Amino acid sequence: MTVKEYREAMGMRQADLVEELKFICPELTVPLLSYIERGVVEAPEDMLLYLSLERQFRNEKMACQSEEKDDIDKCIEVDEESFISSVFDRDIYDRLRALKDGERLTRDEIVYELGIPDRIGRRSIESMRSKGARIASGGGAPGYFLCKTDEEYRQFEREYLSRAYKALKTAKAMRDSKIGQVVIDV
Repeated sequence: MTVKEYREAMGMRQADLVEELKFICPELTVPLLSYIERGVVEAPEDMLLYLSLERQFRNEKMACQSEEKDDIDKCIEVDEESFISSVFDRDIYDRLRALKDGERLTRDEIVYELGIPDRIGRRSIESMRSKGARIASGGGAPGYFLCKTDEEYRQFEREYLSRAYKALKTAKAMRDSKIGQVVIDV
């Protein structure tokens, strides 16, 4: 599916898609999107990846709605054991499940209450996330929480992908730069 086909299938104007993609491609404008849609300019890979993931997400949501399910979180069955691979994962996940609405589990709490070293705690959370656990952070407050709604997840996803995009841009700038590089003539 092309970018234009995606946009039209979602019933979006170019300006709407530019706004949705602002966190992934901050340099994207309506004229640039127009060039991308006409094949004059190649779409950035991260933009295509996002649209692919977004299309998959919307298809899953539509499948759930066709089964007369009200909430995607209730529709998609999650096997919690599939992303628990260590005692650290279990301790952190159990603590996250025990949080009340609006509460978060901070890194200090992971270290001092659960006795898990900071680096291992962060790796554990990333490991569970990579297996599908909806453990979110950000939103202007410290700490982690389990997404209870699709909107909570979408907010986290926007921030998470934005950080990833910035890291990719930084790595590319560093790779393309020769500033400070030592050259030894042999």
